[in-house]
Amino acid sequence: YSDELTGAGWRENRTNLEDSIPLQHWHLNDPGVVPNLLQTGAGSPTGMLVYEGDMLPKEFRNQIVHSDAGPNIIRSYPVERDGAGYRASILNLLKGRDQWFRPSDVCVAPDGSLIIADWYDPGVGGHQAGDQTRGRIYRIARSVSKYRIPSPDYSSVEGAIHALQSPNLSVRYNAWVSLSDQGSKAVPQLEKLFHSNGNDRMRARALWLLTKIDKGDTYLLEGLQDSNPDIRITAIRAAQQTRKNIIPYIAPLSKDKDVQVRRACAIALRHVKDPQAAELWATLASQHDGKDRWYLEALGIGAEGQWDSFFTAFLEINRDAVKTDAGRDIIWRARTETAVPLLAQLAGDSSVGLKSRLRYFRAFDFIPGEAKAQALLAMIRPGDSGDDLQLNSIILRALDTKVVMESKPASDALHILLDAVYGKPEYIDLVTQYELKSEVPRLLELVVSQASSSIGHRAAGLLFQLQAEKQVKEALKQQPDSIITAIGPVGIERSVDMLQNLMLSRSSSYEIRRLSAAVLGKSMAGEDRVLSLLKTHAIPEELIPLAVEGLKNTWRKAIYAEARSYLPGTENNPDAAAEVLTEAELIDSKGDIEKGKTVFQANCATCHQVNGQGQDFGPKLSQIGAKLPKTALLDAIVNPSAGISFGYETSVITTKNGATLMGIVSSRTELEVTIRFMGGVSQSFKMAEIASVKETKESMMPPLQHTMSKGQLVDLIEYLASLK
Repeated sequence: YSDELTGAGWRENRTNLEDSIPLQHWHLNDPGVVPNLLQTGAGSPTGMLVYEGDMLPKEFRNQIVHSDAGPNIIRSYPVERDGAGYRASILNLLKGRDQWFRPSDVCVAPDGSLIIADWYDPGVGGHQAGDQTRGRIYRIARSVSKYRIPSPDYSSVEGAIHALQSPNLSVRYNAWVSLSDQGSKAVPQLEKLFHSNGNDRMRARALWLLTKIDKGDTYLLEGLQDSNPDIRITAIRAAQQTRKNIIPYIAPLSKDKDVQVRRACAIALRHVKDPQAAELWATLASQHDGKDRWYLEALGIGAEGQWDSFFTAFLEINRDAVKTDAGRDIIWRARTETAVPLLAQLAGDSSVGLKSRLRYFRAFDFIPGEAKAQALLAMIRPGDSGDDLQLNSIILRALDTKVVMESKPASDALHILLDAVYGKPEYIDLVTQYELKSEVPRLLELVVSQASSSIGHRAAGLLFQLQAEKQVKEALKQQPDSIITAIGPVGIERSVDMLQNLMLSRSSSYEIRRLSAAVLGKSMAGEDRVLSLLKTHAIPEELIPLAVEGLKNTWRKAIYAEARSYLPGTENNPDAAAEVLTEAELIDSKGDIEKGKTVFQANCATCHQVNGQGQDFGPKLSQIGAKLPKTALLDAIVNPSAGISFGYETSVITTKNGATLMGIVSSRTELEVTIRFMGGVSQSFKMAEIASVKETKESMMPPLQHTMSKGQLVDLIEYLASLK
């Protein structure tokens, strides 16, 4: 899920970003990423194996079998050859009749039957367990079979050969060890298995062991000349393990008619320091058809660390590489400055639509050095048309900040772009990246015009980051309501101090004091300040209800509970504990899906998405009904901290300028950390600005059961249960 070079998370904006989230997860548009075999969708994948037994129908034999606890299912993924790679489909093997079926692992018993471990629980993910004591084990086999445990004879060669073909890993391992220990004594029977007609998987297994026992080339050469391409591939891999010089073994196969054999040859060249390696790789690369991504990535793996010599050898026999699909692919995949002029030619070709050229701009990110910067600077356009702005935005993203500021054409393009994206998140990102103090007046305009939006909040925070408090105080005189509203969520010590002073100062108008009290607790640092002031009785009694109400949506429930104890009259009228919907009441109730959808949109869509609608902050819930039963949904709402989904853990971030923020770390590299906040807003911080990042065990999900009736909860759960 992380960027290969920077370590940035998959959510981070990048050139040529994939158009769907599953593809974005794997960076599938990036050079250097092997294609996925299959997109399986949401789930909680656990155990996996390749089934070699005969107790299941033939469509499952010699195929992947996989347990997925999320959708309560055991699946197979039948695989077919597809060019240099593979494609697969989904074939269900076992589906749970209830949502407590949580298959955690799958293995093959010695008799060839399938054994499934089921941890048996209403929930899945986030370390939550609703059932701590029970589990189930299933056996899948022919209906007429009885479970038996064979007794392999490992002492004899014949017995060990038979056991070597077992579908059970432990039996197979013991057979392997026995045959390996018996050495030359085992060779005749292994030869017999290798030369047999029928199961090529077993032939490959025999060949593999023969190459370990016999130190000569007899079996390697025989395998390399076999009519079955998978046997030839096995021989190549065996040579990689047992021979110091791989070149003599793969050179005869460099023009093999089977592309998967050539794929194996390309990978075998990885880190091979031999004068012939570059020429051999160029021969393999020249056979790329411009369509097969598996083959292209195999070439990339083989060239790692030697791109300069390998790519140069390729260009010597492919002088017009930019004119063919195959040549353009190789240029895109190359990791060498030699490719920069050709990449620039392809990226700058205005006869091709910009969308089709994005892949070449992205490729620049994987090539360091001065040549890349100069090539990109040369492509900057001075205009302000839509195409110019889009192109310059891509180029500026790929260039180092210092390079941009030291280049007049790039700096001019930056300011033209700022004008074009003013008022949008990209504007805030650019001002933050380049620390442009010249933008303070326009940031103030944004704060005033969009005080209640995420843009306004980010603009306010950026003003403090740019040390513009003096200008903020001047603006307060003209637009106090907007400025105070926008400052509330900023959460650094200086912004909290400003709000506190406005609230407590007798020179402030009563309305300014009221508004400051209401927004003081809108940040984590502000929450702590409100509680501290309440404890010292520093807040005037008439402002206490406003300050406490400002904490209502905090994820730190204890903060709000303690603050409420300071409300006037609380000691005489303690709140009765709010009634919470019970499991029994939920089971006996039937909710209304449409009403539940309305409740969701009003209370949950600010953090969760369903089928692309809503804010992208918490886990997506489009298929939550297939994952959790109603009782588990209720528990997730009432006790959100009991099971926090992986990747959505809450972190407390403290900056060196005194801000304390809470959110989800979506990306972290050596240079910066990106935080997602409630509402779906993301913000990046330089690591040099961060004092600490600490993960907490509390969910940021507010206590919704206290903000809606039992009927609304029933309707909400009915709606969530319908999402499958």
